[in-house]
Order: sequence, then structure tokens, then C-alpha cells
Amino acid sequence: MTVESPLSLARLARLGALAVSVALVAVACGSGGPLGPAPAATAQGRDVSVTQVNDLLRAQQRYLEAEGKKSTNDPAAVQQQLKTLLGNGQDTFSATSAADAGSSWVTYEVLEADLERAGEKITETDRNGARAALVQQLGSEEALNKIDKELVEFSVNSGAAYQAIGRVAAKNSTDREAQLQRLYEATKATTPLCLRIIFSEDEAASKEAKARVEAGEDFGAVAKEVSADPTTAEADGFAGCATAEQATQAFGSDFSDVAVGDVIGPITQSQGVLLVEVVSTDGPTFEQAKPKLEQQLDSAQGGNQSSVYVAALLAKADVQVDPRSGTWDPTSGRVVPPAVGTTTSIPAAPAPGAAASAGS
Repeated sequence: MTVESPLSLARLARLGALAVSVALVAVACGSGGPLGPAPAATAQGRDVSVTQVNDLLRAQQRYLEAEGKKSTNDPAAVQQQLKTLLGNGQDTFSATSAADAGSSWVTYEVLEADLERAGEKITETDRNGARAALVQQLGSEEALNKIDKELVEFSVNSGAAYQAIGRVAAKNSTDREAQLQRLYEATKATTPLCLRIIFSEDEAASKEAKARVEAGEDFGAVAKEVSADPTTAEADGFAGCATAEQATQAFGSDFSDVAVGDVIGPITQSQGVLLVEVVSTDGPTFEQAKPKLEQQLDSAQGGNQSSVYVAALLAKADVQVDPRSGTWDPTSGRVVPPAVGTTTSIPAAPAPGAAASAGS
């Protein structure tokens, strides 16, 4: 089964000319100025250069501009997509669309690195299959030939890499429990804080529950008895695992420097009052994570082992992103754009074609 690249013409075809988001390019923010020759990102020791991504950016921009001239498309809708792609200044692009391109290039390099490790090569059959999939999505070879060549080449190379990685995934596939275990090992460190909660309707009840815990009663037992949230109460208060940033945002208290056994609260929220106990700072146990892992395994392309394998690769990959271009989120396997208000800026001089180098 073919696994679709995060950035592909197949995806663009389904969305028509109305949804394209790409381009990890030089970010101008603060005193750092535009990126120079340093890579925009590094994945498994393989550089993703600013030039490479700029070429892809320009190809996507040309694609949208060509689509805007077609009588079958809504010019206003295409212009809106160009506005989403481009930044506010001349030769700039939005940070959000930049992150999408970064994700695409990083994913491609991670796949290439694993193919090299496994001794698996991308074949002409893989490339022909990827191209045939694009033709099928677009409706005809003629339609594909009208698309920007650099964009087509990047999509073909990405699709071919996904086809090749499917063979590696098949060799590594065993039983379902082993797949779950591999996914667990790859992802557990991405959500280190595991938390239990007691939800009360008012502060007095929350303080009473906290006093019982401080007197030596087990937090989970108290949660099961008095928590007003039946779902977590049934699970001895277990609410799941998250990063410190996610927990801080969710609960409205600082979780950046907590330790196992800490009880935070009472925390007043709009619907009630919370006590939060830190039960782990190094991720969930396999049994705690298993329900979510089962969902991930089943939802990834209907349980397609290639998608699960790629998700695991991205979760454990060594990825470094220039902070002016964004940050790498191993949980989602994507580049997260920098802070709101940041724009990206391409070099003034046109860069030579680099998308084609993806296949070399």
C-alpha cells in the first residue's frame, strides 16, 4: 500500500488549487536576521538547506499562480491561498506554511536515512508507482504535465521513498503486541508528565480532598471516592500524560519544575476546582499508554504498518531545526512554526533548482 507524503500532489489534487502550505525558509526575527548558509534543519545528520526548501517554495507559489489563471478555478479562492502562503512583506512567507515545508523535507530525509541503514534502495519501480498515483489523483497524464516540474519531482521522490520504506516496515513487522511495544518505546519520552486529578465542585471540597492526601491517604483512592469527574475517578484519577508546556496550558499552573509526588492545587477553573498529582516525569507505563497506542495503530491508514513505522521513526529521529524557523515536535512528527508575528524571508537572489536533488 502506498503511504502518502505529508506534502504531495496527491494531497493537493484532492484539495484542488485551494490548499497548499509549504516553505521552511530563512526566518527574520529579532536581531538574528535572515538565515545565512546554515541549514534550516538537520534530520539524522542530513542537512535540509535553505536553498532546497526555497526551491520547493517557489514551485508551490508557481503552482498556485498557474491555478489562479484557470477559468475552472475560483480566482478569489486561489488568491486567498496565496495570501496564506505568502508573508506580509516582499519575498516573505508565512511561518505556518514554512513549518509544513520543513515537515516535508525532514520526513523525506528521515526516510532516506532509514533506507540507507536498512540497505534498501528507491527503485525506478517506486518512482513509476508514485508518479502513477499522482496521475490517478489528477485524472490524467496531461493534467500532471501541466503542473510545475519541480513540484512534481519532489512529490514523486517523496512518494517513492514512502513506497520503499514500506518494504523496510514489512521486514520489521511482527505481531501486534510487538508493534505496540515499538511505538511505545519511540513515543513515551514525548509526554513525560503523567498526572492524576481530583475534580471538585468548589474550593472547600478540593481543600478537604487535599488534606486527606497530605494526611497519608492514596491520591487515587481519594479520587475514586470523591472526584466529580466520573471518567478519571474510575481510573483512580489518572488523566493521562503530557509535556510540561501542555500541562501548564491545560491546568493553568506552572508544571515546568515538578517532581513525582507533587500535588498542585487547588486550581480554580471555570467549571470547578482541581487537584493534580504528578505520578511520573519519564512517561507513562506501557499499560497506561496502551489504549492510546491502540488508537494510533488503528487510525494510521487503517492500521497500515508503514504509517506506524514512519510515525515511530519520526518520534525517535534526531531532528534539529533552526529556532528562527521553528521547533521539532516528535509527537506529531512535524515542525512547529515560531511565535506568532514571525515572518520568513527568502534570499533575494534566485536559488538554483534543488528539489530534483531529492531523488539523488
